[in-house]
Amino acid sequence: MIDVRASTLQAAHQLMTRFGAHDAPGVARLFAETVQWRSPAIEGAPWPNSVRTRREVEGYFWALFDTLHLETFGVQRVHLDGADAVVLAVARYRVPSTGREFSQHLALVLTVNHGEIHRFSLYQDTLAVADGLGLVSASAGRASPA
Repeated sequence: MIDVRASTLQAAHQLMTRFGAHDAPGVARLFAETVQWRSPAIEGAPWPNSVRTRREVEGYFWALFDTLHLETFGVQRVHLDGADAVVLAVARYRVPSTGREFSQHLALVLTVNHGEIHRFSLYQDTLAVADGLGLVSASAGRASPA
């Protein structure tokens, strides 16, 4: 009998390890052939908004890793509920094309079935990413002090 919690924790741990190592093919191998994917669209970002297959997962992470160089990455907490996991993390990136650096808090929600990730949702600070990519100015969306 498969220990669902252990399988979910193992998949989450492998995902974070491979993400931290910029291992796009390794990340993709953790996903099912077809996946329910949800990530916020960032207008002008070079990675795809729509991901449905393991091959597209790999393409997403290749584009991400080619664009954003991960400086530091730390998992703050993992919440498990059977086949579901929520991973809270903090990442710091450098963007070679703009020379900018930014940090952000991330939340990843995974559903694991038979050791493969079938559902993936990413929640992130899209303004920080867009600003780091030089697509917007983060200060443009914030009120100035009175």
